Amino acid sequence: MFHSKKILFLTTLPPEEIEAEWVCDQRWNLPQALQERGASVSTQCWHDKTLDVNKLTEFDVITFLWCYGYDRYPVEFPEFIKRKLLPAQNLQPALKVLNHPSVILWNTDKAQYLRDLQDAGFLVPKFDSVPDYSTFSSAEKLAKHISTLAGKITNGPVVLKPSISASSKQTHLIKDSSQMTAYDFKFIDEIILGGIDGSLIIQAFEPAIANGEYSLVFIAGKHTHTMVKVPAKGDFRSQEEFGGHIEEFTMDRVPQQAKETAEKIMRFLDSKVGVVTYCRLDGVLRNTGEFVVMEVEVIEPQLWLETCRDPSVREALCGALLGTITDSP
Repeated sequence: MFHSKKILFLTTLPPEEIEAEWVCDQRWNLPQALQERGASVSTQCWHDKTLDVNKLTEFDVITFLWCYGYDRYPVEFPEFIKRKLLPAQNLQPALKVLNHPSVILWNTDKAQYLRDLQDAGFLVPKFDSVPDYSTFSSAEKLAKHISTLAGKITNGPVVLKPSISASSKQTHLIKDSSQMTAYDFKFIDEIILGGIDGSLIIQAFEPAIANGEYSLVFIAGKHTHTMVKVPAKGDFRSQEEFGGHIEEFTMDRVPQQAKETAEKIMRFLDSKVGVVTYCRLDGVLRNTGEFVVMEVEVIEPQLWLETCRDPSVREALCGALLGTITDSP
């Protein structure tokens, strides 16, 4: 069946600069698949000045799935949503935005959404944040403040990271915050000199990451598949670019606690934040059996469509974009 939907893929890079390899490996070739099903597909930078409110209303569906790199624009990206995308939806109520703008805005700041999840009763790593690190005039002063906050969180290692980031950008492990190394001070000094996006998060390190981080993917409200990312020996970052190993787990291998927690979070998002059409939820399983939520990705998550064993997953995402499959929490 063919569908004459006009679909816009928002990008951060100019579309002509997006490498074909990235398209195939990271987000599967969705535009081609949608065109084969009769849709008219366009790609355009969300910060392109010609993309105004009126032009946005010309589309039936707008998606952030190809918006990789949005985190480099921590002020401009939310402003685009508030000043252009939301007004476009008000002008054209039939315009479907995936994910919903309220969900996207909620997900842009890690410190805020982790607090919301924590307040809702979900288990997240203990953390605190420094909203304005620019008030510290030296690495020594900021390091002292970090050490104080870390001591209130945990007796063990802590991870520093920006609240607005992706792919472990500017992420650093401090093994002992009471006796920081020269390498720790160098990282903190770089924060003061070069800055980070958003606030500075100080988060308790979760040793269970060594056993692997579970990434549960949801499409149209359904848990479709799960990937497990295991860091390279001696590292704590699970991404492939840092040597991590990734494999797909069959449903029977995914811990029940992970499944139940993920389902509850999806219901929380749908009822408290907004409609979620696609999502990746990352977490680790402690030896106690507790599932700790590390991240919720609803903007431009890696969904591993290109490696997923079940072809119906790709069909489901196409259906969600075309409107032939509806979201069901």
